[in-house]
Amino acid sequence: MEVSKATKRRTPEDLLKRPNIIAVARDYTHDGFSTRFNNTLPQELREKNITETEFHNTVARVNEMFEDAEQLNCCTFTEGCFGFLTVYSMFLFYDNHYKRLEIRIIVSPHEQTL
Repeated sequence: MEVSKATKRRTPEDLLKRPNIIAVARDYTHDGFSTRFNNTLPQELREKNITETEFHNTVARVNEMFEDAEQLNCCTFTEGCFGFLTVYSMFLFYDNHYKRLEIRIIVSPHEQTL
């Protein structure tokens, strides 16, 4: 009796188990900056009966996901602007450490002469 692929799906408990970790080399030949993985099948996976086609398809899918994640579009630009404004708006209400020390340095000689 053959088990169909639908019954082989992982349960959440299976996903929480510690997986076997196999390092896949990064591919810097594309442009050097984007996140891409090399599609050379590691020896550890050959021993686990994973075909080169399965591995190439998986790496291609992961590389496409990273490429999509790293694209600059209107949405990511807006997210970045809001993040920038959110973080730096704090300094409208709160002096940073450098500014507080700068004030202490200016005030300190005046206090000592009094």
